[in-house]
Amino acid sequence: MITLSKSSIAIIVLAVVTVASVFVFTSRPQHSSTVNSALAKQVNTPPAPLVQPPTINNVITNAKRPDSAYKTLYNIWDDPGLTIFKTAYLSAIKNPRHLLKFPRAGMTAYISNTKPEFWSSLESGAWEPEIWELFHYVLDGSTTLVDFGTWIGPTVLFGAQLARRTFGIEGDPAAFAQVSANVKYNADAPWYPRVHLQPACVHVDDNSVHTMKSKNVGDSASSIGKVHGEQPGEVMPSWKVRCFTLAHFFKMWDINPEEEHVVVKIDVESYECDLIPSFFSWLQGMKTKPTLLLAMHSQITYCSQAQYADIAKVAKLFKFVTPGLVSADGKSISGHTGDYMLSDIIVHPHLNV
Repeated sequence: MITLSKSSIAIIVLAVVTVASVFVFTSRPQHSSTVNSALAKQVNTPPAPLVQPPTINNVITNAKRPDSAYKTLYNIWDDPGLTIFKTAYLSAIKNPRHLLKFPRAGMTAYISNTKPEFWSSLESGAWEPEIWELFHYVLDGSTTLVDFGTWIGPTVLFGAQLARRTFGIEGDPAAFAQVSANVKYNADAPWYPRVHLQPACVHVDDNSVHTMKSKNVGDSASSIGKVHGEQPGEVMPSWKVRCFTLAHFFKMWDINPEEEHVVVKIDVESYECDLIPSFFSWLQGMKTKPTLLLAMHSQITYCSQAQYADIAKVAKLFKFVTPGLVSADGKSISGHTGDYMLSDIIVHPHLNV
């Protein structure tokens, strides 16, 4: 159990408030008609130099750590999002670290046990048991893993122990706070320097600002699309988040699927209907494409027939696709809730877990 003195807690609180401020938009929107035009300019302006206590790199994972060689984008959330982040992070670091035991290969990681029911479900093997087998099948020491939405980090904490390097992208500020704390609790692990976290969302439009919402911040259902169980006119917590294309992150982090095996886990709570079709022109020009682990969420909303047809076009770019995803005539996809793999170099393992 981690014990902090009053002076240490004061330093942590000051540091979190200071570093968290770099994730907030640099100018507050005056009214809704100007918010996108005002915020769109900010990413092109380099963030001000960080003037912070030296201890800050030991406080929050995605600060510019000495052991992190990867660029981080700032000015990600508006004021409501920043407030959610700070509150959730301070809550997470107050929890003693807990040794999480993954239900695969004896692998473990330390976490801030803010969601004990979920983590117990994971340890028992009840939560998505096939993902651990699939990750163990597709990841190795030469693989780059890009994980979005990362949520509170179960797949990042597992995948980072297998992959050469791991990138986690999450737009929910409460979830991002928790995954930051969870990764930080493993600072002594050999795989810790290989993890890089980025607050943001992946979108069809590069450098764009969108509203993300959730029935409960930090749960696994936050979305810039329809939220699971959302009713017409329902009011729920929301915030503005800056978003980028997946191609933007690949270029920024020097990820090249033609030179390395890249695995992309995509879990975006129904936004895949818009997102996956947008990959077509980007992927079409690649001789070897990244392996996609795609979660479909028809329990939230069905894609349109046109979107299913466009997703089928993307799937047909790959040599190997999970059986049953693309229809027999090749013009659509099943659309059923579930996880599917699209790859140029790995045949789906047909896991029966």
